[in-house]
Amino acid sequence: MRFTWRKLLPKTIKNKLFLSFLILILIPFSLLQLRSYSTIESVYVKRISEQNQYQLDQVKDNFERIRSLMFYSSLRLEKEPSIRDRLRNPSLLQTNPTTATPTIDPIMLTLQSIKNDFGLASPFVNYTLSDLSGRKYVDTNSASADTALNPVIVRSLLNGEASYVWETATENKDGVQPQPAPRKQPKLAFYMTLTDETGLPEGIVAVHFDYQPWLRSSVSQFLIQQEYFIVDSQGSVVFQSRSDTYVPSDILKIVHSLDEGKQPYYVDRNRTHILNTSSIPSVGLFLVGQFPLDLLFGDIEALKRQFFASFFLLTGLFILITFGKVIVEIVRTYPIREKENVIDS
Repeated sequence: MRFTWRKLLPKTIKNKLFLSFLILILIPFSLLQLRSYSTIESVYVKRISEQNQYQLDQVKDNFERIRSLMFYSSLRLEKEPSIRDRLRNPSLLQTNPTTATPTIDPIMLTLQSIKNDFGLASPFVNYTLSDLSGRKYVDTNSASADTALNPVIVRSLLNGEASYVWETATENKDGVQPQPAPRKQPKLAFYMTLTDETGLPEGIVAVHFDYQPWLRSSVSQFLIQQEYFIVDSQGSVVFQSRSDTYVPSDILKIVHSLDEGKQPYYVDRNRTHILNTSSIPSVGLFLVGQFPLDLLFGDIEALKRQFFASFFLLTGLFILITFGKVIVEIVRTYPIREKENVIDS
């Protein structure tokens, strides 16, 4: 017997109506809803990415602003007459030449005044001034402030090898082997030689920027809270806003791809996080923002499940109402047909 598709076509009006409902309403509507939710997810991801990128760019701009102010405030410091006088005549202060000044003195007041003038009056930026005899003056009495000077950099400045140096890595205690900056306390430091009218060195100024707590303080004020970390040019994570932050294994490849503009954002393979980045080329670092998508997709998935549960429940009721009589008739006449089959056999 030859098979034809026409045998599968419904014969009754009721079956034809059901097939029409299935083809023209149920299937298209389901596909339309799936596409709608997919579009909603894409729009949300795009909006979240744009806000994340805006926040990262704000952090980057503020970082670069502080970095430039560290430089310009040091130039201003070199021109201060009170600083020059005390560098040339350290005996005016009558302090121990091997320790930092323990009380408020004119140099500290000058340093604090310059910080205020340049908008750097925060606990994250500290100034250290050193004369040629090794006496140090700082702008704060805080014991936790970083006032240590890198001996290798100081020696190179006093030897005339450079007039200023940006430090993004620390030396060991002996000043021999450069080592990566400590991951728990990454800092940026600017060193500059203070010279007299003839160009001879009179002292050293170092400006330390402890950007780890600064970054944590900055991002805590953002509208969208997410996880942040900083990656150096080698792909090492030098800072994490949370110790348990998920970091993709190919993070360096991701940040380079984003930095080159190949894609506006990156969604990881498991669709659990969306990543944005903003590079800080002056220090060779990448600031990365990571938003967990389960906070976003969790709500969408719940709405999707709720909708389809209601939709298929109504569909089931429609089928039950449409074919209810047929089903009841089949069930009611089933024993009779069985008896007839037994008699015939």
